[in-house]
Amino acid sequence: MKCCICGKEIKGYGNSALPLVEGVCCDHCNNFVVVPSRMYMLAKDKGCEKMAHDFISQEQPLAQIGAKVLILEMKSEPNYSGKSGIIEHIDDIGQLHGTWGGCALIPTEDTYFIID
Repeated sequence: MKCCICGKEIKGYGNSALPLVEGVCCDHCNNFVVVPSRMYMLAKDKGCEKMAHDFISQEQPLAQIGAKVLILEMKSEPNYSGKSGIIEHIDDIGQLHGTWGGCALIPTEDTYFIID
């Protein structure tokens, strides 16, 4: 069975990736993407913006062309939450464009994970 987030083979039973995406994820994606995302969503629902961002402020790899991205929240486009794709272009002001749809991710405003 393959992880629904990173695509790598799952060892053991796997973990639920809900509410981020449907499917089963590996232990690495559960620990570094799904659980922080759940904590982020919980803190944000309680009105604790700073605490919410602390849950996802872990060290992430730098965004680069070809990297896989999982979108947690795109402020200007709520329908993009949970979408993933590959970065195809980084423009002059640092916005990320990719296969997730027509909107660019703005690193200073949007919340996303780089999946290694």
